Amino acid sequence: MGQYVFGLSFKKGVTNDSGRLFSWVGEDCCQWRGVECNNQTGHVTKLNLCCKKKDNSCSFGEVSSSLIHLKYLNYLDLSWNNIDQVQIPKVFGILENLMYLCLFYASFLGEILPHLGNLSSLMHLDLHDSYSFGMKAENLDWLPSLSSLKYLDMGGRNLTGANWLQAVTMLPSLHELHLSRCELEHCLPPSFPFVNFTSLFVLDLSNNQFNSSIPQWLFNLMSLTILDLSSNSLQGTIPYNFVNLRNLEHLDLSENPYITSNLPSFLGNLCKLKTLSLKSTNIGGNIDGFLDNFSTYLNNSMESLDLSLNKLVGNIPDSLGRLESLRYLNLYCNSFWGSIPPSIGNLSSLQQLDLSFNEMNETIPASLGQLSELVILDLSANSWRGVITETQLMNLTRLEDFVLTTYTVHSLVFIVMYYWVPHFRLKTLELENCLIGPKFPV
Repeated sequence: MGQYVFGLSFKKGVTNDSGRLFSWVGEDCCQWRGVECNNQTGHVTKLNLCCKKKDNSCSFGEVSSSLIHLKYLNYLDLSWNNIDQVQIPKVFGILENLMYLCLFYASFLGEILPHLGNLSSLMHLDLHDSYSFGMKAENLDWLPSLSSLKYLDMGGRNLTGANWLQAVTMLPSLHELHLSRCELEHCLPPSFPFVNFTSLFVLDLSNNQFNSSIPQWLFNLMSLTILDLSSNSLQGTIPYNFVNLRNLEHLDLSENPYITSNLPSFLGNLCKLKTLSLKSTNIGGNIDGFLDNFSTYLNNSMESLDLSLNKLVGNIPDSLGRLESLRYLNLYCNSFWGSIPPSIGNLSSLQQLDLSFNEMNETIPASLGQLSELVILDLSANSWRGVITETQLMNLTRLEDFVLTTYTVHSLVFIVMYYWVPHFRLKTLELENCLIGPKFPV
């Protein structure tokens, strides 16, 4: 009877945007799209009403209090819905069996009320929303009650004034924490006496405009595999204690323009790194020490390396060729000089290479032509010299975007025949100040 009442009442509040109600006919709500029931008991256990369409949300209407009749509900997803209610309904706090609650971009505006703290079985809580709405949570005292929580995303919520770190450290089972764009500018203590969430695998504190140094308590989180501190205003040097985070696979410190140090060679000791982004961090020096350290690990798994928009100098070392899993390499806008090392040909998985806006003043090696997976190649705004032949280019069969400009007129020569047919899949071609010929290929 309870599920029947739920079906009638809940359906009245929901708009038929995207045709979601076409299957909502009959008395048996277990047959409705988005509703799942236990095969043995017939109880509704799952409501998946996520409604994303081409990066836009759907109109929803209101969430009915009839949810109270779903005593066995353990999964509720209302993500990507424009719900016509200011605050998260109190009925959510009565669903004591709920283990999964996703309100990602569900457009609730008011303060997060503490009734969510009643959901002691909850393992996944996603309250992420647009920064423009900015639901506040000035008090997070309810959060430690969710002792089973493994995943928490409050990105885009205004947590100014909330003691987020003290609340989160009381969640010993937490695996993922996402607090991007939470206005935590003055809420990153340099030290913390006791960090209890040491089982954390993922930590995202990006886009918070932190203006302090990287805090020391971070380096007690030795289970971390993903750490995102990008788009802040972190200051000082990159601490040596990063070597404690030996399980790190993804590290993003990009868009922190007040970090002032040379590229630390000790980051090359993080042998499990798959992606590293230090884009626009104002780091300088050369990259020899970092690449030499990292490349000593025979099974290194680096796939993406972004060191663009920095003050790095010197030759690119041969040890680059030992990063054989590399797919993406961005060295844009630095002050590298010399030539590309011949070992570049070992990067057989490389799909994107950007060396634009440097001071490269030597040759492009023939081994570049071995990069058969390359899709994007940008070598613009350098001072290249030497010769490129058809043979060097014949294996670049996946190439779609090819940009090569040199400051010195005719210092770089393409020796290609008039009837040459390249094997590229080009969508973009930009060549400047190069000598091509004897005639431009038909």
